[in-house]
Formats: sequence, structure tokens, C-alpha cells
Amino acid sequence: MATMHDTEAREVIHHTAMQLAALEFIDPHAAKDLSEMTEAMVNLFVVVFYQAETGRATRSDFREAMTAVRQALLQYAEQLKCHGGISGKGANEAWS
Repeated sequence: MATMHDTEAREVIHHTAMQLAALEFIDPHAAKDLSEMTEAMVNLFVVVFYQAETGRATRSDFREAMTAVRQALLQYAEQLKCHGGISGKGANEAWS
């Protein structure tokens, strides 16, 4: 899904923030499992923040950050498949 319009980007970020705000706590095991995804997301948000502050983030900066997020999603989906969380086709569709 390509988010080309700023309203889509706003909705995605707002929705993510609402979901995160609903969390009461992340235990150490969950935090460890999510650390790679968290790092990728933080890097993406740094690019967004840099763009907001300076206007100098490039498409390449954004593309690189998005690639890291997508890779983390794929690795997470693979972990879920290995542990019975999601199976086969559904995992590939959900995370690609």
C-alpha cells in the first residue's frame, strides 16, 4: 500500500499512536521480541520528524526507513509462523 496523500499518512500515524496509547505496559519478553520492529519504526519516525523540521529528508531516506520496517514485519511474520501464530498464505498477505 503506497501512502501518497498526506491525509493517509496522518491517519496511519494517528491510528498507530492511538493503539500504542492503549497499551498499559510492555513486559521485557514482548519488548525483546519487538525490539527490531521498534527500532525500524523509530528510524522511520526520525525521518518524518527530520522532514517536518528541515524539509530535507529525501525519498531515499524514506525508502530506506520503509524497507527496514517491511523487513522487520516479514521477520516477525516468520517468527509467528514458526510458533503457530499465523499460517502460510495469511502471513505472507498480512505482512507483504
